[in-house]
Amino acid sequence: MNKLKRTSFFLLFIVGLTSSIYSQQEALTTQYMFNGLSINPAMAGSDDNLSVTGIIRSQWVGIDGAPNTQVFSIHSPMRSDNYALGLNVTHDKIAVTGRTTIAPSYAYRLHFKNGAILSMGLQASIMNYNAGLTDLNPKDGTDDVFTTDVNTWLLNFGFGAFYYTNKYYIGISAPMLLNSNYSSSGDKISEAKLTRHYYLTAGYVFDLDKNYHLKPSLLVRYSEGTYLTADFNLNLYYKRYFGVGVSYRTNESISGLFELFINSQFMIGYAYDYILSDIQMATTGSHEIMINYIFPYNEKRVVTPRYF
Repeated sequence: MNKLKRTSFFLLFIVGLTSSIYSQQEALTTQYMFNGLSINPAMAGSDDNLSVTGIIRSQWVGIDGAPNTQVFSIHSPMRSDNYALGLNVTHDKIAVTGRTTIAPSYAYRLHFKNGAILSMGLQASIMNYNAGLTDLNPKDGTDDVFTTDVNTWLLNFGFGAFYYTNKYYIGISAPMLLNSNYSSSGDKISEAKLTRHYYLTAGYVFDLDKNYHLKPSLLVRYSEGTYLTADFNLNLYYKRYFGVGVSYRTNESISGLFELFINSQFMIGYAYDYILSDIQMATTGSHEIMINYIFPYNEKRVVTPRYF
């Protein structure tokens, strides 16, 4: 391992260990708009059928110990259509630290005469946090912090609201409400803790003509102890065949997006992030693949051509 990669590895470890104090903790993907359940439990049932999504993200490719994230979600409205259930599973690994979160959700849906739906969701989650501190092999073997591995479970709760039609949407959410402390044997890292996260999402689909559709969208996020950040996205779609887009994450990255609609039920997506910070010197960027499949299990519920 050369000096640059070794330095980057230890920096990533420190981020993974102390991010709970000063930085973004929840894994956030570039294609979050196609897997809204990962940040808002009220989006359960929003595809009006049984929807399954998988995302694989490799961040900062070329740096040892760089973040890797896998996300799986499944959700569907129930028979009455007034409520929906969902499940989101996320695995996030940074250097020798890892987090696996399992989050079931429940949403109650109010239907309006104009076709709009207001969904209000609740979420419970359980997280397994682990850190293989002994794998770091520090020169100073007397430092107590590095003599014991960490493996702990944390319980949390969240809520969200989501209002949407076939043309636009707006949502607010707080997936983690409890400020739980990480802890280890001997309480070596008890000052690191989970912090509350808040999200605001919005988007609108403009019909340029019968073939082309333009969708600007926005994600604003805030976690306690940090500054406000945002994603600005612009996607252009040709019918229900494919879409291309660009995204800007403040002070972090510029991304290119591509979505291919195999049919009305099956969509695949790819995103590439060009990093704007100094770490770009050590990486070729970040890559992300997304797959979504909708099962129209109820004949009365057709798969509608929505772009979110």
